[in-house]
Amino acid sequence: MNGNNFIFKDTSGLNYLVYWNLGDSTNSDSLIVNKTYKNAGKYEVKLIATDSNNCKDTLVQTIEVFNQKLSQLVTRT
Repeated sequence: MNGNNFIFKDTSGLNYLVYWNLGDSTNSDSLIVNKTYKNAGKYEVKLIATDSNNCKDTLVQTIEVFNQKLSQLVTRT
């Protein structure tokens, strides 16, 4: 399995500090995160944005990663 590549990006255009929890014990504080998941499964990705007043907002999205052969089969049909 080669894994699946994802790009996570804060598109708000606002001046926030960001913290990503990528659901597999990895984290990032970059505005744009390139991530390859090596194992199939469901991952809960969380973005926490903090403004200059220390107000926080959280967005959570569950993604599902398929093994390479299955995802190739799905895209061909």
